[in-house]
Amino acid sequence: MSHSPVPDPENALPSEEEARLLARLRANPIFAARFQVLMDRFDEEVAAGMDAHEAEEMVIAELDGLGKSILVQWAENTHAQCLSEARADDPTLVKSGKKTPPVYRLRNPRSK
Repeated sequence: MSHSPVPDPENALPSEEEARLLARLRANPIFAARFQVLMDRFDEEVAAGMDAHEAEEMVIAELDGLGKSILVQWAENTHAQCLSEARADDPTLVKSGKKTPPVYRLRNPRSK
């Protein structure tokens, strides 16, 4: 990833790199929300006089949460995609529901 100079706030159009980042944030709303919270919290804490050690601890903890958020978003997207593909292959599939007693007995022969 390249590090561009700080963009001109007067320039209303995002750069190509900023547009890609915006598209990725829109595709990952859980991550985007956590990232926004991190940025807001950091700004608030710095304004309140947080020292460098406290800032480092806070950022590390928040980055851990960001990592978990992106994994949750990935898992939800993957699950939805798998369900969609499975339904396309077999439209009779049911998303969720309680197994009927005959199916349960077939899968668990000891429970008869």
